Amino acid sequence: MIELTKEIDVQRPPDLVFAFIDAEDKAPHWLSRCVEITRTSPGAKAVGSTLRYTYQQGGRKGTMDGVVTEYEPGKRLGMKYTDRMFDISIGFDVAATSTGAHVTERVAIEPKGIVGKLMSPLIGLATRRQTGKDMETLKHLLERPG
Repeated sequence: MIELTKEIDVQRPPDLVFAFIDAEDKAPHWLSRCVEITRTSPGAKAVGSTLRYTYQQGGRKGTMDGVVTEYEPGKRLGMKYTDRMFDISIGFDVAATSTGAHVTERVAIEPKGIVGKLMSPLIGLATRRQTGKDMETLKHLLERPG
């Protein structure tokens, strides 16, 4: 299993930061591989809500089905996505600081096949880089004027 945690501080109110992370339509603006996240179940988002994640990796477009696993508005969001190659869990915690918000992202990737397992070191390295860049993009978008 590939696991990593990335933390950043954002100079914006925690509720605003969480709302941005929580908004499916904002995801393609800061998640580099994300084309779209769509809620596929009716009603308000809650634990058990279903999702469809569409991504672009290289020249390939793919989708993963997901479910919300943790949901505490303003504080915590967790999701699990799956396809034939991977199970991916992603979580965000947002906490107040004296200057804004502290954001923690948790990622766990479980390759399902032998190829994914053999490629785990490279997948882990690429995921660390991508997560770092995505969190910096999130910070930049939230802290920019206007």
